[in-house]
Amino acid sequence: MIKYDVSVVGEMMLAKLKAETNLTNTQLYHIRTVGIGTIVRHFEKSGNMIVDKKILRTFLEEYHAKYCTDAPQTVVQRWRAIRRTAELLIYFSETGQVDLPILPDWTKRNCSLRTKPTTEQLSEKDNIYSLIWHTRSALRKIGYAPNTLAYYDTSGFSKILEAHVIAGTEIYSDKICAQVVLDTHALVIRGSIHRYQGVRKVVALLEEFHRYGMIMPGTLSPFEKTELTSTFATLLEEYGNDVLFSEKQSEVTARTGKSIIKGFLLGLEELGFMSFGDVMLPIVGRVVTQTAKKHYKRGAESLIHYVRDFLKHLYDYKYIEVDLSVGVPKMAAPYNKVYQGFTDDEIIRACLISLTHINRLYTHSNQNN
Repeated sequence: MIKYDVSVVGEMMLAKLKAETNLTNTQLYHIRTVGIGTIVRHFEKSGNMIVDKKILRTFLEEYHAKYCTDAPQTVVQRWRAIRRTAELLIYFSETGQVDLPILPDWTKRNCSLRTKPTTEQLSEKDNIYSLIWHTRSALRKIGYAPNTLAYYDTSGFSKILEAHVIAGTEIYSDKICAQVVLDTHALVIRGSIHRYQGVRKVVALLEEFHRYGMIMPGTLSPFEKTELTSTFATLLEEYGNDVLFSEKQSEVTARTGKSIIKGFLLGLEELGFMSFGDVMLPIVGRVVTQTAKKHYKRGAESLIHYVRDFLKHLYDYKYIEVDLSVGVPKMAAPYNKVYQGFTDDEIIRACLISLTHINRLYTHSNQNN
C-alpha cells in the first residue's frame, strides 16, 4: 500500500487540479482550505504526516462519526468537501490523475463495485473484480444511460459480486452467475420481487465480455430458452431428420414440431428425467398437461400431435421399449374465453345512473311544456 506525506501530495494534487480542470478559483480555494487544510491539520496534530489509503479511510470514518450525526446543513456540506478531497488524495496517489468519478452514497462506501481493482486484478482476465470493472466501462463507452447503468449496478453487478465473495473466490464462475439468476427468478415466482431481467442481462453481458473482450448491444432470449441434455437433444435431432428425409413434414413444419417437442422434453428434465429409461405412461400425461398449461393456454392440439408422433417414432425405432405415445391425452380441451359479468354493485350503479338521466329528461320536458 502506497505511503506518502499528505501535505506534499495535497499540494501536487492541487497543482494538477489547477492545470487540468475547469474548477473556479473559489472551488479550488474550498478544496485547499476546507478539504486539504482540515486533513493536514488533523495529521499534524497526531504527529504523523505519512498516510496511505487505509489511514485516510479511517480518518473519514472517525470524522463522520464525530461530526455528522444529526448535523446541520453547513456541517454536512463541509463533510462532503472533506470526504471528496480525501478520496481524491487516494485516487491521485494511486493513478496520478484527478478525474475522480462521482462517489457512492456514504452508506454504500464499502461497496467493492465502485472501487477500482488493483493492477494485479486488472491483469487477470478471469478475475471477477476485473471482469465487472471492464464490463461496466465498456457499457459506458457505448453510450448506456447513467440510469440504466445504475439499475444494472444494483440489480445485477452487485449481486454477482456478492455471490462470488460469499463463495470465497475472485475467479469468475458461470455457475455462480447462473445460480444467482435462478435464485432471483425464484424470488419473482414467490412474489418477493417483481423483476429479474436486470440480473439476467448483467450475466449475459459478463459472459459476452469474458468471451470476446467487447460488448455488442442486443436483446435477451426468453428465460425458459435453454439447452436439452445430450440424450434428449440427440433423439430430437434424429426425429427431425427422419421426418424431413421421409418427407412426412416440410422443413418449416419439422422446425415447428421440434420446437414444440423441446418444450415437452424440458418438462421431463424439470422432473429429473435425463432419459426415457424410467419414464412411465402417467408421467407422459402429466408433463403434456403441465406443458400445455404453461405454453399453450389457447389449445394444445399441436403439442399433443407432435409429442405423440415423436414418442411413436422412438418406439418404432426401438429407442424405447414401451410405446409411451399411448400416454398422451387423446384430445385437447377446447379454449373457451369466459367473459366477466357485471357485479351486483355495478348493476345498481348503472340503474341509478339511468334513473337519474330519465328524471332529468322528464324534468326538462315538463319545464318546456
